[in-house]
Amino acid sequence: MKKSNYPKAVSFSKSQINRYGDILRYPVYVGRVGDNDSAFVDAYDEAFNGVSAWRAAHLYPLNTLRTTLTRRVNLLSSHPVVAQRLKRMPTIISKLRRNPEMELSRMQDIGGLRAIVGNLKEAYELKHYYESARIPHKIVNQKDYVKSPKPDGYRGLHLVFKYVGLNSVAKMYDGTLIEMQIRTQLQHTWATAVEVAGLMLQKKLKNDDGDAAWLEFFREVSRAFEVIEYLDNGKKYISLPSDLDVRKLYKRIKVLDKQNNVLKKLEAFSGAMSFLDSPSKTSGRKYFLIVLDPEEKHITIYGYTKREYKKAINDYRRMEEEHKDTIIDQVLVSVGSLKQLKIAYPNYFADVSDFVAKVRSIEDGI
Repeated sequence: MKKSNYPKAVSFSKSQINRYGDILRYPVYVGRVGDNDSAFVDAYDEAFNGVSAWRAAHLYPLNTLRTTLTRRVNLLSSHPVVAQRLKRMPTIISKLRRNPEMELSRMQDIGGLRAIVGNLKEAYELKHYYESARIPHKIVNQKDYVKSPKPDGYRGLHLVFKYVGLNSVAKMYDGTLIEMQIRTQLQHTWATAVEVAGLMLQKKLKNDDGDAAWLEFFREVSRAFEVIEYLDNGKKYISLPSDLDVRKLYKRIKVLDKQNNVLKKLEAFSGAMSFLDSPSKTSGRKYFLIVLDPEEKHITIYGYTKREYKKAINDYRRMEEEHKDTIIDQVLVSVGSLKQLKIAYPNYFADVSDFVAKVRSIEDGI
């Protein structure tokens, strides 16, 4: 791909990006001049378009870091998956509203990389590589959600890099923040099921929002998966509470499942989804725009070649605008093949079979 095909680095200052973020966060109050609706609309459109351009400019640093990540993870794991994504505009706005003090210019996961490896050993080896590697990009933040899971049960390793360019083109993107998530396959299976359940219930369960019983179910399953990884040569990396009653934990999961038909509902939702799966429609494509309609139980995939990235960005922006008042979801991703796409982003295909099978094995083993 020619360098000119990448979205250009934007010239907005940090204060300008933050102002745009405030307009998107509080559209009713910011940018409105008296009762002049036209001025309000113009200010909001300027902010939305400005943030969209700023987001798109994360692609160059993303691709640079992904090259190193792919090379390294292939040495560590037998069946790794590496993928990248740009954060969706509705998700950016939602995060700004959940965190009133956050400045948009400091949001660390606008551009995201994800590495899925086999076990905890591989996950921590990858983390330790980046902590000691001689690469120009600096780790400016990291979170170990394996040793200290989030309250909702999420587990994984997060590293945030500040991009440093080594040539005249790359230097234009200096300072761009890129987040790398490192998950084991089991951790990813759990996160996938939470995403699917959130789509099904139309609640962002991963933000601890939704039915209390479903939230408890996923928290308890996360604890059970932690036990499984601990017993699977994970003792070096995590420890379990001395008073943990594993049998009681497994029984609680079974009770919550039975009371709410969690697994049956997930299976039914998964089975109802349809999506395009024709090699003739995806061959030679580098980028995929995935559009999911939970109400119609339908997924559509649009593929783009390397040279069509600008069209992909424009289509992504247009669909976000068209669907902003609906439950239709869309995301622009890049992976090596459709097979890798399904593995890296199974939540958009409602593929929860691995999660259901693993939880059923826990319930059957009581």
